[in-house]
Amino acid sequence: MSEQANGYTPRLLARYQQEIHGALMREFGYGNPMQAPTLEKINVNIGLGEALDNARAIETATADLK
Repeated sequence: MSEQANGYTPRLLARYQQEIHGALMREFGYGNPMQAPTLEKINVNIGLGEALDNARAIETATADLK
């Protein structure tokens, strides 16, 4: 489940695999990579109710997510 059929790996999943998983292994002293927690799904939700009054709110929210 780490890669889609077209070879695309989501940005957060790639960061987890490259940086965070190894850090968890070191910090908690896991001897087996299967002991470290894995990601099943990442949901990002952002409310844009203020976009009704402020047109730049969408641009600001997009910049925050990057």
